[in-house]
Amino acid sequence: MIYENILKKLEDFTDTQELLKEYKHTFEMIEEYGNNLHNGTLDTPLELDTAISELGSVYTSLTVVVNLSEGHKMKKEEDWKESKRQKVLDNSAQELHYYRQIRNIFKGYKDGCDRLISICQTKLKQIEREKTLG
Repeated sequence: MIYENILKKLEDFTDTQELLKEYKHTFEMIEEYGNNLHNGTLDTPLELDTAISELGSVYTSLTVVVNLSEGHKMKKEEDWKESKRQKVLDNSAQELHYYRQIRNIFKGYKDGCDRLISICQTKLKQIEREKTLG
């Protein structure tokens, strides 16, 4: 997904919902790797290498979305502050809350992805160490 497409989707609530739908598969993949690590079913060097590659690719994409949504949230915060100064009652506070949620969703998955990559790398090193010793 290109930068401009993500920015466009962050501009409108309906499009933001579409952005979440587009990343549903990514979120599910991250959760699946997390479950597999938790259950001990992700334990061969090939599986771990694949996980690191896939999660690394996803991490890059999520980082872009998190950074763009953070910028968009900051803009909404400024809009909200300005509306308070002008004593204009509108939906700025609700929009700000919504954009914080969007940012937090993507940030949570990005952070989880980062942690899963670290765990996979550690497990892979452990397997390699055991091969060397055994």
